[in-house]
Amino acid sequence: MEVNHLAKAAFASALLLSGTVYAGDPTPAGAEQSPVNITPSVAVKGTDKVGIYYPVNCKVTLTNTKNTGIDYSGGNQNLPQTGLTLASEWASLQGKVSDCATPFITLNSKAYTLKQFHFHVPSEHTLNGVKMPMEVHFFHQDPSPDASDCPDPMSSAWATVEHRHHRPLANVAVFINPGNGKEIEKLFAQPMPDSGQSIVVESVNLAALLPPMDSFYTYDGSTASPNLSCNWYEGDKIQQLVTDVFPESTRWILSDSLLSLSKESIKKFGALFPGGNVRPSIKELGSRALYINKQ
Repeated sequence: MEVNHLAKAAFASALLLSGTVYAGDPTPAGAEQSPVNITPSVAVKGTDKVGIYYPVNCKVTLTNTKNTGIDYSGGNQNLPQTGLTLASEWASLQGKVSDCATPFITLNSKAYTLKQFHFHVPSEHTLNGVKMPMEVHFFHQDPSPDASDCPDPMSSAWATVEHRHHRPLANVAVFINPGNGKEIEKLFAQPMPDSGQSIVVESVNLAALLPPMDSFYTYDGSTASPNLSCNWYEGDKIQQLVTDVFPESTRWILSDSLLSLSKESIKKFGALFPGGNVRPSIKELGSRALYINKQ
């Protein structure tokens, strides 16, 4: 697989939970949002270890999730945008895996199961302030029963480091640049599905969809779209949109290597979302650390 080292690549509203800060904790509610700018020069040495346990022969169902999920068409004036424009920001080409062993990763020996993967154009994270042409997210979840008991910034428990850093999600992100793609090209060989429709790709080597993970960045953050991975949101995705605060439930793992995909395939995916499908703004890293990990 052709990869390139990243070193070579170059609303909030008044409802932001009032920016509450609890005694003994300098982290305000909503201050650990994603995506962020990846600045290699400020990364500090980390000790995280990641293992990838992806099968080599799987069926992948790719669904165009545009205009599915949340109904944004109700004219809610509290939303920062309305209608299809807002809907497309949270849509993607989402891949779900079947007909093979359950894919999973380990982060510091803890297992997280792959739930789905999806693409963004341009990238959601930035590298040294620059948007890359495309980005893929592999969305993994802690399968344990209490995994949804994650940080609640409205709770006094937010003041404890142990509670704040319990993250039920471990998401692997990879930047994509134009180039000679290999296994990933299989996903874009067919015509792209219309809104709400799916296509099936057989015999996908899932392990080959990721570059080598010998060097990667990690940071604590949030989902980049409305999500119910934390039980304290009580199913209210609209509240998340109004406050621009998404569940801070994610440990982000961003590969220090790039994937390659042909210009034609990037263009084909981009045609599904002419205005892009990314969260509108890059969030401040703030007091969080960005770690660079070697293994």
